[in-house]
Amino acid sequence: MDHEASTLDALIVDIDVGGGTMGFGVARYARRLNGAISVIFLSSAHHDSVEKFGVSGAAHVAKPFDPGLLVMILRELAAERT
Repeated sequence: MDHEASTLDALIVDIDVGGGTMGFGVARYARRLNGAISVIFLSSAHHDSVEKFGVSGAAHVAKPFDPGLLVMILRELAAERT
């Protein structure tokens, strides 16, 4: 699993993953494996919460959201990598 996670380019994670797991922890773990991974948090939480508890440089998409917005952000992140 660790090897596979370290090769990902992007992580899209809800802040409240469920079962007591928070997306912030998932994102921090992913960044430990791959410091360059792009992170997008999905949440109805206020943007300030994401900035305070999330990982640096992460994007925040507020729920409910237009799937087209998520696609646009992913394309922008991919363009930054090339």
